[in-house]
Amino acid sequence: MKEDPSFYKNLLDNLHDGVYFVDKDIRITYWNSAAEKITGYSLQEILNTRCPDNRLQHIDHKGKKLCKEGCPLHETLKDGKSREVENLFLYHKDGHRVPISIKISPIRNADHEIIGAVEIFFEHSAKLEIEKHLKHLEKRLSLDSLTRLPNRAYLEELIPAKILEFERTGSLFGLVFIDVDNFKSINDTYGHDMGDQVLKLIKETLVKNIRVIDTACRWGGDEFVVLLSDMKPETLMGVADKFLTLVRHSGLKVDHDLLQVTISIGATLIEPGDTLQSLVKRADALMYESKKTGKDRVAIG
Repeated sequence: MKEDPSFYKNLLDNLHDGVYFVDKDIRITYWNSAAEKITGYSLQEILNTRCPDNRLQHIDHKGKKLCKEGCPLHETLKDGKSREVENLFLYHKDGHRVPISIKISPIRNADHEIIGAVEIFFEHSAKLEIEKHLKHLEKRLSLDSLTRLPNRAYLEELIPAKILEFERTGSLFGLVFIDVDNFKSINDTYGHDMGDQVLKLIKETLVKNIRVIDTACRWGGDEFVVLLSDMKPETLMGVADKFLTLVRHSGLKVDHDLLQVTISIGATLIEPGDTLQSLVKRADALMYESKKTGKDRVAIG
């Protein structure tokens, strides 16, 4: 019985993981439906492009651009070894960063020569759980109309409950106050529609890169707040710096240019005697400290 190639295509297109094939020249020869969904790029936009064209712009958590240095796909094509890499971030067509893990294997011909490679990539499951959580929230309360994040009123109810939990159990939590740098200038230069797109980009970056137990909200205007549950002092800086790095390496297409933005962050942990007001005031003041000392940075206190 002759094998039907369409059977395998249908099989791959029904996977939840992104799959793409490349030839020896790292030219993409296949791009499945899940890859379209995860990245926002259609088959027509990706097919026959080369990975060095850097459309997906893979980076690690420190912002290192893997398509330019240390590409695991390129290494597999050279040595024929399969690879698995976690904690990478690809560039979504809409401009935000998507956390992924990848698996790469060589493709060989009948003579066992390497003729290409296949990469399978998938989003971290926490992001999917967060989306389910947000859908549940949407049914229960009024979300911010633009970003669909929980609003300030919701967080002002959640924080006192977390303070009570801290007083009873000693469970630490952190508050990260985020403000978009030069947002007025963005609105004045590109218009308010583009300003709205910037806010959505920040929202996507946060939602896709926090844990299920964390909560991101739009505080108002160009300000966002993230409540980090079960947070340790030694990890607060790393989490805040990750937000900073991912936003810095994101961007929105404006005509033939790329509009890139940065954020300023103030981050703090709950302290004995804190109230909603004192905690928010401290995080807000730290954020303004970041603004005054150069922007695109984190102040911890």
